[in-house]
Amino acid sequence: MNDAQAALSAYSSGQKLAIIVSAILGFGLDMYNVLILTFVLGAIRASMHLSLGQAGLIATATLVGSVIGGAAFGLVGDRYGRKTALQWALAMFSIGAILSAFSNSFEMLFGLRFITGIGLGGEWGAGMVLFNEVWNARRRGIGSACVQGSAVLGTAVASVVGIWALKQYGPELGWRVALLTGGAPILLMIFVRFAIPESKLWQAHQHSLASAPAARRVRPEWLDLLLPTYRLRFLGGIAWIMSYMFTFYAILVFLPTLWIKDMAVPPAEVRSIVLIGTPISCGAYLVFGWLNDRQGRRIGAVIPGSIWVISLALMAFFSTQPYAGSLVAWPMFWSYLLFVIGNASLGVSGPWISELFPVGMRSTATSSIYMMGRAIGSLARWWCRWWPPRRVARCFWA
Repeated sequence: MNDAQAALSAYSSGQKLAIIVSAILGFGLDMYNVLILTFVLGAIRASMHLSLGQAGLIATATLVGSVIGGAAFGLVGDRYGRKTALQWALAMFSIGAILSAFSNSFEMLFGLRFITGIGLGGEWGAGMVLFNEVWNARRRGIGSACVQGSAVLGTAVASVVGIWALKQYGPELGWRVALLTGGAPILLMIFVRFAIPESKLWQAHQHSLASAPAARRVRPEWLDLLLPTYRLRFLGGIAWIMSYMFTFYAILVFLPTLWIKDMAVPPAEVRSIVLIGTPISCGAYLVFGWLNDRQGRRIGAVIPGSIWVISLALMAFFSTQPYAGSLVAWPMFWSYLLFVIGNASLGVSGPWISELFPVGMRSTATSSIYMMGRAIGSLARWWCRWWPPRRVARCFWA
């Protein structure tokens, strides 16, 4: 039995369950915090008398912070441990979210959302790398699919809580209540502290470094990302996540506006479409997670990715066909369902990226790739901001 196999066999079933539960909750809360701000940003703008540009900067602060957090906590994870990085990220994430609910100026809210973003950016990489170093390689695909699929639930809960808070407490107090709920990861941090073990693979690597000659430990391991082999993987990973996120955010942010304002879809039907799509998306993550364990990571990404391309082409083709009163007879509805099925192509990203890099640089590489790709890709929401609704669905294929 080699060191990797010995490390994997050293965890109890309870510890493995605790790790995947923490990863699922962590990423779900990550997406919840990103999107809860989107749902209450209009109320924040009115309450604090912000300009459109200032409101955009507040949303951007979280994304910029996440890039810095991805790199910073990636380094922490490689140097001080995956569990340590996860705890620190969750603590910063929670504190920033809680304090942002008490902001009384643009500058204060901007700074606190930036801090929230730093913690948020570190959470995914630390949690995903820890999961991958504990979970059996033959079941990482399905496990990672569960983790990535939690984003669907996080998005759905954010929409419900955001609307509920504004309706229950009014626009002046409602947005503060909504942002305050983003502090829930503080409870997850306590859970991680007492229920989650450190990665034994990382501990074994640190022991080997400690026993190595001093000359071999002068160069930080993350600098090996500059070597040709790892540099290509690093840049390729960023390009993959960026292209995925660019299209995902473009559709997610603008499609409901297109439906309601230009295609005559009642808001109640929009909610129905989202509710129907949620379990279908979760099911697709599980199916393709199982597939990438059986047929390889590339297959688990290419097949749903191809479905996604088809769905985007159909959305562009049917973007001028209005809703006529029946979801079943409306082509855009079926195009959207294909879109949520294709979303599962991201489910393989966690194990695939982690497996491409050695233990000593894995946390830095994985966190940085995902957060840089997500931050750059999310600029899609600003790129088409000034387009009228009837053109939104077509501007990405122009």
